[in-house]
Amino acid sequence: MTDRFARYGASTGILFVVLTLAAFLTQPKPPASDASPSEVFGYVVDHQDALHVTQLIFGGAVFFFLWFIGTLRAALGSAEGGLGRLSGIAYGGGLIAVATLVVGLGLAATAALHPADNGPDLTRALIDASVIVFAVGAPAVAVFFVANSLVIIRSGYLPSWLGWLGLVTALLNALGIGAVFTDHGVFAADGALGFLGGFSLFMLWTLLASIMLVRRLGEADAAPAA
Repeated sequence: MTDRFARYGASTGILFVVLTLAAFLTQPKPPASDASPSEVFGYVVDHQDALHVTQLIFGGAVFFFLWFIGTLRAALGSAEGGLGRLSGIAYGGGLIAVATLVVGLGLAATAALHPADNGPDLTRALIDASVIVFAVGAPAVAVFFVANSLVIIRSGYLPSWLGWLGLVTALLNALGIGAVFTDHGVFAADGALGFLGGFSLFMLWTLLASIMLVRRLGEADAAPAA
């Protein structure tokens, strides 16, 4: 792959991470996963405008992540050779992961649109659903990281340490499904193994993969000129 524009596509992973972090910085601290309906309702009512801004920024992040996984699929598919089976599986997992994110954002946006009309119980139900949909999508996120990591390790197209980091990231994100069963403790959505650990590595891996891919594509462009 020697298309210089592919490097711009690879850099969208960096933009995704930047926008995602910006979204979290603009979002007021949410209540705990086991907060009462009245606490969740008060949070949404008090921070309605800020939540809309956060959701808008997340929407921009989704755009860039879709572009990134498409570029990653093309690069790793070429490196894998043949039918590109693993890179295709990874791309499918990434698309499903994005779909769960979009659904989660839609549910959260619905909760923040007319909270006074919805009342405490429905508002909390919508917020809970926006979180649970991420947990249900945990296997797709794991597939994305496992398949991409195997291609990286086998092909050597990107540094092998990135592949091993991806396998660890897959494991921690798979544990995120625990949020389906509990709203407190380490496996809750706001617990270390329910969201924080997997999400932190998700962001780190995407940032590093984007940087490494930009560099790799730059080397490919430089080779014919040399």
